[in-house]
Amino acid sequence: EPMNISMDRLWNLDVMARALAGSPLRLRWRYAAEGEATNLRYGFPLKPPRRALSNARIGARLAWKPAHGPEEACADYVRWLQSPSGTN
Repeated sequence: EPMNISMDRLWNLDVMARALAGSPLRLRWRYAAEGEATNLRYGFPLKPPRRALSNARIGARLAWKPAHGPEEACADYVRWLQSPSGTN
């Protein structure tokens, strides 16, 4: 039976961008100014608004819940990218 592994809430992409910018990967990013063309394209319609994936099923079946919030999860992802496992 499929189960979502999620934080059960939405969070902004800039959380991940800030984590990657502060890493040795040195991602450069900024918000486009009003009227400025962007080089980021999102491939899905934004109407209706997105909803967070529910983690209720995995929580009920396996008593699982996320151990970290978005900032901690992104920092952990950056650490993984810098590890030997993350280079594969």
